[in-house]
Amino acid sequence: RTVTTSDRSIAAILAVSRLPLLLLSFGGAAIADRSDARKTMVVADLVRAAVLLALAVAVVTDSLTLAAIYVTAFALGLFEIPFAAASQRMIPSTVPDALLGRANARMSLATTSGEQFVGPAISGQLLALGSSAPLLGDAASFLASASFLRRLPPMPPEKSAEERRPIRADIVDGLRWFRSNRTIGVATALVGAIAIAQAMVNALLVQLGAETLHLSGRSIGYFITAIALGNLTGTLFAERVLDRLGYAACLLLMAVFAGIGYGGIGFTNNTVSVVTLMMLEGVVVIFGQVAFNVLRQRLIPRHMIGRVYTTTRIFIRGAAPVGALLGGEIAQRHGPPAAILTAGVISIVVAIALGPSLVTALRDVKP
Repeated sequence: RTVTTSDRSIAAILAVSRLPLLLLSFGGAAIADRSDARKTMVVADLVRAAVLLALAVAVVTDSLTLAAIYVTAFALGLFEIPFAAASQRMIPSTVPDALLGRANARMSLATTSGEQFVGPAISGQLLALGSSAPLLGDAASFLASASFLRRLPPMPPEKSAEERRPIRADIVDGLRWFRSNRTIGVATALVGAIAIAQAMVNALLVQLGAETLHLSGRSIGYFITAIALGNLTGTLFAERVLDRLGYAACLLLMAVFAGIGYGGIGFTNNTVSVVTLMMLEGVVVIFGQVAFNVLRQRLIPRHMIGRVYTTTRIFIRGAAPVGALLGGEIAQRHGPPAAILTAGVISIVVAIALGPSLVTALRDVKP
C-alpha cells in the first residue's frame, strides 16, 4: 500500500501473478513431464529467489514502481508452473496409493504452516525492520527449499529421450485425456468456480483489515495469520474426513462453507466474527483441496500427470485473475464487504448447480 492505495490496482497484482497459467502453462507442464522432477523444482526455486532479490534491491534503492511489482508477480507465477507440475509427479511416484490421502494432508500441513501461518507472522515482524526485509526473507525461503530438494534422489521422466515426441503432441494428448474424463472435468469445474470466489476474498484481505476492521499494519499480519489457523486445523483432519465422507462430500462441503463464511463477512465489521468465519471456511476448504489432489493423483496417468494437472489448474488458479479483478472492481465501487458477500453468493450457487453432477460422477470412485 506504499505504492498505491487503489483497491483495483492491489487486486490486479494477484491477477497478474496468475496470468502465466493462461499464457504459458501447457508448454511448461510438458517440459516438466519430460525433465527430472527434482532438477526442475530446484531451478524454479532458484529463479524465484533471484526475482525477489531484484525486487528487494528496487525497494532499497527507492526505485520501486507498480510495474516492477507486476513483473515480479508474473515471474513468480511463471516459474511456479514447472515446479507444481514436477511436484505432482513426485508425490504419486514415491507414495503408495493407499497413503496418498495422508501424504497430501501432510503436504498441506507443511505448506500452510510455512506460507500462511509462520510466514505472515515473520513478515509482520520483518516489515518493522524495513520494507525490503520481507522480500529478502521470502527469497531466503526459496533458497532453503532448493537446498532441501537437492538432497532428494533424481526422478527422471517416464519416457526416454528416444521415445519423446514434439512437445505439441504431448500437450494434445494431455488435453484429450482431460476432455474425455468426466470425473476430473466436473470436479475441476466446481473447484474452479470456488477459486473465483476465493480470489475475490484473498485479493482484498489487506483492504478488509485496514478499511473495514481498522487494523494497523502489524495487526493485519496477525489478522491474516489467525485466518490461516483454519487451514492449518483442516490439514490435521483432512485424511480422516476424506476416508469417511468421500470425494464428493468433501468438495461440496468446501463450496457450502465458503459461501457461509464469505456471506457472513459481508454483514459484519466485528474482527472476532470475521476471523471466526474465515477460520471455519479455511478448515473445510482444506478438506476439498486434499480430496481434489488425491483424486487427480489417482486417476491421471503417471506419464502425463504434469500436463493434465496443469490443465486443471488453468480452470482453478487460472480463474484467480477473474476473481481478483472482479473483487477489486466491486470493492472499488462498494467496499470490500460487498465484494466478499458476492463471493459467498457465487459459492452457494455453484454448490447447488454442480452438486448433482458431482455426486453422479464420483459415485463409484472410492478414496
